[in-house]
Amino acid sequence: MSQQDTIISLDSLATLQKRWPGRAWVNSVCTLAQKRLATHPHGDLPRWLCTLQQLPAVSPEANLDSGTPALGGRVEDLKALRETLMELHPWRKGPLCLGGLRIETEWRSDWKWERVETHIRLAGHRVLDIGCGNGYFGLRMLGAGAALVVGIDPTLLFVMQWLACRHFSGDIANYVLPLAIEDLPADPTRRLSNPDRACLATGGGLCRTRDWPSFLPIEPAVHHRECR
Repeated sequence: MSQQDTIISLDSLATLQKRWPGRAWVNSVCTLAQKRLATHPHGDLPRWLCTLQQLPAVSPEANLDSGTPALGGRVEDLKALRETLMELHPWRKGPLCLGGLRIETEWRSDWKWERVETHIRLAGHRVLDIGCGNGYFGLRMLGAGAALVVGIDPTLLFVMQWLACRHFSGDIANYVLPLAIEDLPADPTRRLSNPDRACLATGGGLCRTRDWPSFLPIEPAVHHRECR
């Protein structure tokens, strides 16, 4: 099995297409994401793939009710797990708990979530998270009732961290695609200089936590653009 096949076999994105069927743009970005992974030239990719393969077998679990999402059953050798996960550092967004090991991340993203969570209503919504990092906020949004979170971030290391999280969580409706905003098709997206004119779907909303002018109307969705 090639390195590229290993990545794709870890998460084929097929479940994303099943969770949001009948949308040509979803199929398009999934295909592009797989192609991007299969052709990525990053020199650390072989090491990261090896790290993912070394993760211990666990029972998939996802407790998303706290500021530190807890994923996977407890691993017996936490010291070995820590050494393995350190191969994917730096871990920016968090904190996280994987297999019983708490990861103290560089950014306290839980503090930011506490500031915004009372201002957004996510129950039943699909969410596009632009600049999602390793998918931490996607976990928090699922915990707040979102039906689906699709994150995009061109930084390959963050995608690897998401795959590690997915190893512990199992197939939950939180995705991180190795894409930038420019990679998304023009149909469900547009650049907007004035967020008050955002052409959101009926029942949709927009959460802006960084002063950037790009917002993506996806139906029906809450749009979450964030920095940390």
